[in-house]
Amino acid sequence: MAKIWPCFEGKVVTCGDPWTEISLTECQQKLDLRPSDYRWSLSEVPHFGNPDEDRTILGHKHVVVELSETEARDGGEDWRPGRYVVRMAPDEVYERLGLATKSGSSSCSS
Repeated sequence: MAKIWPCFEGKVVTCGDPWTEISLTECQQKLDLRPSDYRWSLSEVPHFGNPDEDRTILGHKHVVVELSETEARDGGEDWRPGRYVVRMAPDEVYERLGLATKSGSSSCSS
């Protein structure tokens, strides 16, 4: 299953647990995820913006889908394991996923 991570800009990219885990097929249908949205391998540390700043106070600014080796292999030859950036705002992703309440807060320690 693909993990759906809400992300901050700055030195703290994410904290806590992913919002949810869904299949790659659901990612394609609900989030319009495409192979071209690939950004980082599983061994790379993702980041947005200046890594010296703590911007968690501004809330989530991005959503990343983490695709396991198994999920990528099962998805076909265009997919590879790694992290993909969703091309829509976190609030829209949250709504499309039909999540009831947002878990956790935007206060993360760095």
